[in-house]
Amino acid sequence: MERFGAFATPAIFYSDVGGALQKAQGAPPAASLARIMDGK
Repeated sequence: MERFGAFATPAIFYSDVGGALQKAQGAPPAASLARIMDGK
């Protein structure tokens, strides 16, 4: 996790709509989590 710059739990790695790797650290708000899980 440290290699990818993650220092918080949870750390979520996902691809955005353009295919770029994104990172969310800590507990994201519900709206952000829905966007991350849906990929949009």
